[in-house]
Amino acid sequence: MSLQLDPVNISQRIRELEEQLRHQRIAEQELRQSAEFLQAVIDGLQHEVVVLDHQGTVLFVNAEWIRMAQINGMMDPNYGVGTNYLRICHEARGKDSTEAPSVYKGLRSVLDRQTDRFYLEYPCEMDHVVHWFALKASRFEWDGHHYLLLVHEDVTERKQAETELKLSQTRLASIVNTAVEGILVIDDQGKIDAFNPAAERLFGYPQEEVIGQHIEEFISLPEQATPDQYWASFIQQTGRHESVGQEREVMGRRKDGTTFPLSFSISEMRLGGKRGFTGLLRDITEPKQREQELRMAQQQAEAANQAKTRFLANMSHEIRTPLNAIVGFSQILLNRVQDLDVPREFRQYLEDVQLSSQHLSELINNILDLSKIEAGKTPVVEEDVYLHLLLKNIFHINNAQALQKNLKFSYRIGPQVPERIRIDRSKLNQILMNLVGNAVKFTSESKSVILEAVREGDTILFRVIDQGIGISQDRWEQIFQAFEQVDDTITRHFGGTGLGLAITRNLVLMMGGSIWVDSQLGVGSTFFVKLPFVEVKSQAMPNRKSHAASYRFSPDHVILMIEDDRKSREMMQALCEDMGLTLHLAENGSRGVSKALELQPDLIFVDMHMPAMDGLEVTKTIRHLPGFKKLPIVALSADAFTEKQQAALELGITEYLTKPLEYKKFLTILKKYLRQAPSTETVPSAVVVPQMPDSLRSKLHQALRVFTKLPIYQGEKVLEQIESIRELCEPFDTPYLSILQQLETALFHGDVERFEQLINDMTISASP
Repeated sequence: MSLQLDPVNISQRIRELEEQLRHQRIAEQELRQSAEFLQAVIDGLQHEVVVLDHQGTVLFVNAEWIRMAQINGMMDPNYGVGTNYLRICHEARGKDSTEAPSVYKGLRSVLDRQTDRFYLEYPCEMDHVVHWFALKASRFEWDGHHYLLLVHEDVTERKQAETELKLSQTRLASIVNTAVEGILVIDDQGKIDAFNPAAERLFGYPQEEVIGQHIEEFISLPEQATPDQYWASFIQQTGRHESVGQEREVMGRRKDGTTFPLSFSISEMRLGGKRGFTGLLRDITEPKQREQELRMAQQQAEAANQAKTRFLANMSHEIRTPLNAIVGFSQILLNRVQDLDVPREFRQYLEDVQLSSQHLSELINNILDLSKIEAGKTPVVEEDVYLHLLLKNIFHINNAQALQKNLKFSYRIGPQVPERIRIDRSKLNQILMNLVGNAVKFTSESKSVILEAVREGDTILFRVIDQGIGISQDRWEQIFQAFEQVDDTITRHFGGTGLGLAITRNLVLMMGGSIWVDSQLGVGSTFFVKLPFVEVKSQAMPNRKSHAASYRFSPDHVILMIEDDRKSREMMQALCEDMGLTLHLAENGSRGVSKALELQPDLIFVDMHMPAMDGLEVTKTIRHLPGFKKLPIVALSADAFTEKQQAALELGITEYLTKPLEYKKFLTILKKYLRQAPSTETVPSAVVVPQMPDSLRSKLHQALRVFTKLPIYQGEKVLEQIESIRELCEPFDTPYLSILQQLETALFHGDVERFEQLINDMTISASP
């Protein structure tokens, strides 16, 4: 039997085979492309990827694996493909075997279907630097076989971050746990999540007993009705609770039931999207106790200060009342002996009485001044001051004592010092009087004292230089303290209270200046005062007032004095009589009100301190009487405190005079509210008289007799008398005006011999 081939069938079969081969080639190409694509994808991963078969043999590695193999010096051209990964781990020895057994067991358990996945983090030293890797293994099946996919990931940065985080957490925990202040963490419902050891010590609770409890169990919070209402305000969607970030004082409750004051502040925080609060707690028991002690001490100090003020007021009243009589009567006697030919010793005795009473009054004023300065009740009042004239007056007032001690006292004014400045005249005068008075007091006879004033820019530097007892350097600061002197013998030897320099320093500071001393014990001292000032360009000289003794008032005036002290009544009555006035008297408040209704006076003087009905009650009562609302009522008081004066003025007092009565201030009040008596002897200013009439010449001679009895050291009185005589002489053609000018010059230069010669010449030329 022969085989016969059908050409048609063969050709068809060939075509089918060719088609199958073509499809196979296409499938193989697609498979290669898929494999290449998959390889590209796996190579693009930044982690090392390895595929093991079910025996642990390496079937596939990606480009990252190859790169790491090259870095680690693996010379195998296949970079491990075909090697058994499990066997390498199982047989590992030395330093590389630390994690190998764990890797072997983990991978074996996945291949044996004991677990689905395996994860391990381990360190590896590369180039002397420790890196951390994470090994992830998972099983997968393909074509009836199972395989193992290994992924290596470099987690060094994460491990470092975790290490730093743990270190930060450890450090933070250490800070919190060792903090002196209590710290707690509260959730948005007010329940405690954390409680540090300091908080445990504060409340006496261990942390485990506090966690989960509401904060209201331990702290009484402000502003709440219930805990829920209070803490609900913290979780409102709009705005912040006003307590957040603020330190509050609350009360804490300890485990033993006792309470204690706490300083409590809350800060808001967010963790994992949830709101929470950190509370800072501080036991303020001791600060509160200190605050209470300080408050009590302050109250005691205020009470003591008030007691001191009352004591000073009482002492001022008790001392000033009899002193008022001494000053007043001595002034009356001095006024009356001016026209009498009495022995010079008699007049000197009167002047000594007056000077002693003025000194005592000055000591009282110093004590009150210090009290007012310490209380901040002495305001700075600036005014235009003729500085050169003020310094001359200070010189002449103190030159009297200098002459008595045979001291050489002089003053110098720098060429740049302006004539007229704006400054607190009263305080400047008191400062310089205190310093010059001390210099004269502490300098022995035949030595010198100098007062200097020089300009330094917008300040004037005053220097008071003496050759006195001096001060050791260790006492330079102390002498400016109240009641301090160089040593205890100073008060016994020289007198004084030790208040002058303390008051002076406070006055200088109030005026924005500075004061210091340079001194050598046994040689002398220089006190420096630097004060700011404002120059006033106008240099017009002030008009001097006429001599007080020349004033006479209309006898038609009705004056009432309400005073319980007999000596004060008699003194005021005598003063008024000398000025042509009749003074009506009432010895108590109720009698004074009746007298006021009866007399309808033009002016009332009322003592502030009277039994039963004091001066303020009298004033209020009189003010309510018909027609008495605008009547001038002048207070006479031994109380010199500013607040007392202010209170009196607010309650209806028109003017306030302090005891002992100052004659000039008393005269100023009279001139303000009363009319002067008409003078029949006054020559009208419009009439030109070539020569002085004999009647006025006789009056001039009488005034000169008074003048000759005034010592040169009573500078202010001498100047007043010169001005009185000048007013008398000015309308006439006389040589006396020129002599008066020369008298002023001699007075300002302290030229006693020239002064007495000029008075003698004037007396002779004026004789009738």
